[in-house]
Amino acid sequence: MGYTFNLYDFTFILKGVGITIVLCSITMILSLAAAFLIGIFRALQSNIIVVRVVKQALTVLIGVLRGTPLMLQLMFLFFGLPFVGVNLSPTTAAVLGLSVYSTAYLAEIVRTGIESIAKDQWDGAAALGFSYLQTMQAVILPQAVRIMIPPTVSFFLGLIKDSSLCAVIGFVELARAGRMIVEKTHESLLVFSVVALLYFLICYPISRVSQRLEKQLES
Repeated sequence: MGYTFNLYDFTFILKGVGITIVLCSITMILSLAAAFLIGIFRALQSNIIVVRVVKQALTVLIGVLRGTPLMLQLMFLFFGLPFVGVNLSPTTAAVLGLSVYSTAYLAEIVRTGIESIAKDQWDGAAALGFSYLQTMQAVILPQAVRIMIPPTVSFFLGLIKDSSLCAVIGFVELARAGRMIVEKTHESLLVFSVVALLYFLICYPISRVSQRLEKQLES
């Protein structure tokens, strides 16, 4: 009689759930901080040459990151960088890869959120003598954040599922844990059904919260 799926295997998969949640949470914290800085800078209206050059460079970089597969970026970090003497652990490569990838998308959400605010809001703040930073803090960002929340939550949902790609560099998250158990038990239908159910249990509550937020923001 062969090895069968048991409580220990299920516990191992549950550990993968925790690792996936921690990985994605850390990624979002790091990415949001960087995305706000980049998004605000890219939304800056300035004729200063240095500012325009940096904005253009960021635009190109974000385009490259958004235009290439996440799996390729992860493989570049883990398998490519050692050729130039930089060796990253699977954990470091996973966090860095997901964070850079996420920053590119979230920075666009921040930029479009800021640029969606009507110009008369800027004009009104200027008439009151507000500086750029005061206008951004007191007038623009409070309105822009309301616009950013739904797409940001939706992106977080996608990130949870995309984190399964970290398995290609040996990082053991939920999907990788499931594959490891399948290799032992050969019960692919059962194990992957459990993994799919766990992904659903993670994502469904977040999806419901996102829908509720959208309704509240629209009212």
